[in-house]
Amino acid sequence: MKNIALIFVGLFLSPCVFGQSNWHIKAVDPSGKLLNVKAIGKNGEIYDVKAIPEKGGAQFMNIVALIQGKKIPIKVLPAEKGQKHLSVKAIDPAGMILDIKAFVDSNTKLDVKAVGQSGNIMHIKAISASGVQYGIKAVSSEGIVHDVKGIKFEDGSNEEGKVNGVAYLAHVKAVPQVVCSENAEKWNVKGIHPDGRVWDIKAFDKMGKKYDVKAFVRDQDPHILDIKAIVDDNLLPIKVINGSDKYAQVKAIQANGNILDVKAISDNGDKMDVKGIIKEGNIIHIKVVDKDGKLHGIKAISPQGFFYDVKGISTGQESKINGVPFNAHLKALPQG
Repeated sequence: MKNIALIFVGLFLSPCVFGQSNWHIKAVDPSGKLLNVKAIGKNGEIYDVKAIPEKGGAQFMNIVALIQGKKIPIKVLPAEKGQKHLSVKAIDPAGMILDIKAFVDSNTKLDVKAVGQSGNIMHIKAISASGVQYGIKAVSSEGIVHDVKGIKFEDGSNEEGKVNGVAYLAHVKAVPQVVCSENAEKWNVKGIHPDGRVWDIKAFDKMGKKYDVKAFVRDQDPHILDIKAIVDDNLLPIKVINGSDKYAQVKAIQANGNILDVKAISDNGDKMDVKGIIKEGNIIHIKVVDKDGKLHGIKAISPQGFFYDVKGISTGQESKINGVPFNAHLKALPQG
């Protein structure tokens, strides 16, 4: 892993696909039949829609339309007046908006929409003429299935940004299906030693006072968990911040812009760094760096014993929160 870490450069390694096949995007009708999901151009041209695995794996895959060799992003657009469900569209480099449809047959096409929201997750469905909603899945060539969801990082109805000049409300991604039965809102966040010991993960202010770091399920949807520091009853966002060090910093950020260190606590009370080690596709690997420079994983652990991976998720652009620039959000994901 040390050799891999040496190629980390400022968190901006180019995402690559290393022999991994693109995943198919399908709607699942009530009989179990899989329907093709396609993008449709202004003049009726039909384009494939795929999930793109990256070097780092398939935990958080981009959903794109493939048009003349280019990967065209697909987003959830803001609500229009009188609209019951939110539109899911591809946006080409010229700002042209393409419909996304599920194909029952050559004559029957179903709208693909965002039909509801739980926390930071939007539910993406194909909708029949009678109003029946079909789930949308990413399916690998080996038969592995992931959920296709709208993902928000900004709270509420805030726009996430613009792509090719078009404002969007949420990203459209493929994430692992949730198989845990956990209903607890708050999970523990721990560093994992190879011999099975765990280390507490805490946030520290400038005076050295420590605060809990926890993973939170929002609105009972456990696809992606928020990682927060609990400071004086406030939940502080934790972000990955680029810097001049070999590894990226992981920090909690207060409303006034003050930055808190995030550390692991060793068995003897020593503090160990929590860092972003390497970026692979959308994912930044978050590790505990011990005093010998060895790297150790970090997990969110539910009260019932389910484990999620703690990762940085990059949206591909630097953002700011409370005036502080950051490169990635810290989240917990089902293990891929």
